[in-house]
Amino acid sequence: MAITKLMHMNTSGSGNSVHLKNAIDYIMNENKTENLKWIGSQNCHVNTAFEDMIETKKYYGKTDGRQGYHFVISFKPGEGNEAAAYEIGRNFSREYLKDYEVVYAVHNDKDHIHTHIIFNSVSYATGLKYHYNDGDWERDIQPLVDRLCVQHGLAPLEYHIDEYEDANGIKHEKKVYSNNYNWNDVIRKDIDTCIDKSVDFDDFIARLKSECNYRINHKERKYITVKAPGMKRGRRLKASSLGDLYSEEAIRLRIEAKNQRYTYADKNPVYFSRTYKMPRTEKVKFIKYENMTDYQKERLKAAMVRRKICKTNGAAWYKKEKSSQFYITVENYYFAVKSHFKSQKDVIDKYNELNQDLKTEQGKRNRIRHDLKEMKMLLTTLERATDEYETLAGQIERAEEELSESNTGIKNLNYNKYRCRRLLSDDAKEIVEQYERIIRRKSSLEKDIDELRKKYKDMKDERNYEKTDIIEEYKSENPNLVDITITKQIIEAENESAIKTRIPGTWGESAKYLWTERKDIIEIHNGKTMLTFLDKNKEYKLYDDDDNVIAVVTGEGLYSAYDHVKDYVRKHYDKEHTKKI
Repeated sequence: MAITKLMHMNTSGSGNSVHLKNAIDYIMNENKTENLKWIGSQNCHVNTAFEDMIETKKYYGKTDGRQGYHFVISFKPGEGNEAAAYEIGRNFSREYLKDYEVVYAVHNDKDHIHTHIIFNSVSYATGLKYHYNDGDWERDIQPLVDRLCVQHGLAPLEYHIDEYEDANGIKHEKKVYSNNYNWNDVIRKDIDTCIDKSVDFDDFIARLKSECNYRINHKERKYITVKAPGMKRGRRLKASSLGDLYSEEAIRLRIEAKNQRYTYADKNPVYFSRTYKMPRTEKVKFIKYENMTDYQKERLKAAMVRRKICKTNGAAWYKKEKSSQFYITVENYYFAVKSHFKSQKDVIDKYNELNQDLKTEQGKRNRIRHDLKEMKMLLTTLERATDEYETLAGQIERAEEELSESNTGIKNLNYNKYRCRRLLSDDAKEIVEQYERIIRRKSSLEKDIDELRKKYKDMKDERNYEKTDIIEEYKSENPNLVDITITKQIIEAENESAIKTRIPGTWGESAKYLWTERKDIIEIHNGKTMLTFLDKNKEYKLYDDDDNVIAVVTGEGLYSAYDHVKDYVRKHYDKEHTKKI
């Protein structure tokens, strides 16, 4: 079962189409669409949808007034999938909006899948503006969505036929959709959206009418009644119908408070502005940052991070949710400051202390209740106006006062226990968030390391290839050159220009060493072996451990000590490197 909600975007106060652009950017959020997987368009390109719509408006000279329309097709939680929602959005656009530039996207970031459809208010084919008439939702829009749902194996929205008479007494039939759908959630979200955009209550009512196509009845009535398209009966703006935040009085207060930096449901915070502007939720003495404990600094940083999130752009329900989280974090910060917590251990110790005090206070309250019950029973057996009666009545009065004080104390202890638990819960959230950031950072670093390793290997291969060209050119000029391989296990020392290796077959005190220039060496076998050459006619100096010359031999004499290398070996590594390039 899917329900369709209708909205539209007007020009902004400065006369531009920023609302249309913001709406398109919102539905194309990669975090809501699996990295832009569930995004499509019609009669325009996805990446230039806004520019294409503006070009159409300019071509027909219709750049003012309504800029575009926003339809949302929402499915019940657990119903449908992204592919079905995408196909329904695409087919709806093809059938109902065939002459308009459309961009649509499926969001799966909530417990229910929903498809956003935004289209230009001006038809690219005819230049005419789209007009929504009363009854279009019941007659054309929702029936089309129902038919597409049935095609994809989803249930349609239930309705029945309702008859009514017009002013002339003529009977008409009207589709009235079932009340099984949660209209209260739809109305609350629309109210939140309009509050976020409104400057006063009159502007709020006007936006609810024009942007959300609501019917509003507020003349000569105690409560304002709002009715969304497709509803049989409207809802009153009062706490018992929609909740405490959606009565007329609450909506007026929320609009008035909206101009402050942050808005809360039942709070009216006063800001203090020294180093940090934070809403003051209780009387806490101001503390300079450098005088705070490390734990208090962590709590403050957590609040500042959530404050930054609150200031970002987003839908009204998103801001409301983040503001609530920010407010809780601020309360936790003030509680940490007020309680002089220096570490998480202090919070745990405080919680255990409160728990013990609570048990003591509850035992005291039980004793008072027991004594009070016995005294009241005894009082019924005494005659009025006697001294004993008056004394016992005074004792009962004092016991009731003690019981009231004990109840208040228990209530405060329970509240402080709750705040300690909430503070520890916030700490746990911080740890989880830090862990997630570390994991994301680790993944990013691993990718960077892999890229650097690949670049290093390519540069190394390229360097070896350049060396091969030089050596081959040198060998072609000198036919006495022969290739040899040297394992890195016999390297004795090295510097920037040469490597000292032990001559195979020599060891211990009789070990002899040869210095080979780096420019004549190529690494093979994944860097485990060095490929170089000897000149049979050249004389080479051999050294001891202390780099003293102990012998001079020809290349012919040295060649017999090393592993001989066939000519194809060097050609093989030349060929492998050429393939990589």
